[in-house]
Amino acid sequence: MTDSHLRVSNIEDISEVHYTLDSTSMSIGIATYRTLSALVLVLLIVAVVFASFGRWAEAAIALGVLVAAVIAQAVLLRCHRCGARPGLWLLAFWTLFFSPEWYIADALFLRKCPRCEKSLSEAKAPGV
Repeated sequence: MTDSHLRVSNIEDISEVHYTLDSTSMSIGIATYRTLSALVLVLLIVAVVFASFGRWAEAAIALGVLVAAVIAQAVLLRCHRCGARPGLWLLAFWTLFFSPEWYIADALFLRKCPRCEKSLSEAKAPGV
């Protein structure tokens, strides 16, 4: 083997590692995002009902699943055009203002990326 052959081989290996570490393959569509938003709303109602009946263990479990669903949906939604994470932007903004009801409303009706203002329901054109 020559030294140049080793260099080409290493470059190919690096590009494969970069491809496997790319987070765009770990993304969800807007329909899945909205489904998770509806699940968050249902879990919030379930947690409040359990807490009102004094069933604190069940309310804590529902709240824990709710937090996990919110984090998952915020991290997994990614704009196909600019790569921004609009769910994370919404979560950060409404958490800053301590307003979970506005977060759920915005998450349910999210249509455009706040960074590039493009529709999240349209797929990226091939080669773009």
